[in-house]
Formats: sequence, structure tokens, C-alpha cells
Amino acid sequence: MTQTQTAAIEPPTIEDYFKSMGLTLPALPGTLRDQLEPMFPIVYGSRTALSAYPYDLAAFVEEVEQGDAEDYVLIGQNGR
Repeated sequence: MTQTQTAAIEPPTIEDYFKSMGLTLPALPGTLRDQLEPMFPIVYGSRTALSAYPYDLAAFVEEVEQGDAEDYVLIGQNGR
């Protein structure tokens, strides 16, 4: 590898991330758990894209109120 090349850093799996914090992943439906992928640093989800940043809760409430929400999982951390 040359100085201009950088190795891709793979984010930890959600299970490894929780384990590093001394936690276990909460029980989730199997199909949704299997779909969890890193989306942003310290944010994992079962969707391929989000309509809002994970901490914009109003957008997700609106989605449910409009009847547009399908089952999904979104797990993240904000702050320190």
C-alpha cells in the first residue's frame, strides 16, 4: 500500500459494538435483526435509507401518523 492509499475500515457489527460497551443486543425479531447494517458512525438500521437523521424523532412520528411506516429497527447513540 502506498502513502496515498488507505485501507477501508470496517465498522463493528452491532453485536460487537454492544459487547464492547458491556451490553447485549436487545431481543429483536429475527428478520429485522438479520437486516441490521451500519448506516452512520454508531448508527445501525434495517432500512437501506432514512428519510431523516436518526435523532429527528418528529419525522419518524409523522411517518407513523401518515401510515407510511413499515417495520424496521434503528439503533444509535448520540453524545458521549
